[in-house]
Amino acid sequence: MTLLSIGRQERGYLKTIVYVTPLEIVNELTERIFTAFDTIRAERGILQRVRRNIVCRCTLCNEVGGRHFEYLLYM
Repeated sequence: MTLLSIGRQERGYLKTIVYVTPLEIVNELTERIFTAFDTIRAERGILQRVRRNIVCRCTLCNEVGGRHFEYLLYM
């Protein structure tokens, strides 16, 4: 997995993991990046479910013309 092979959401998640606390040395940054990729790999199923959920919500929002749709999620 490389930075180019992941989507925008995953890159945002990667940044969240890497920059959770301030960094002082480059080696620490490198280690955090590798650890974050391992975390993303391990949580791949979670990220796929999140992506499906977002697509579902966008589809429902379009179907109801931008009106309230949350009640449709649980039908």
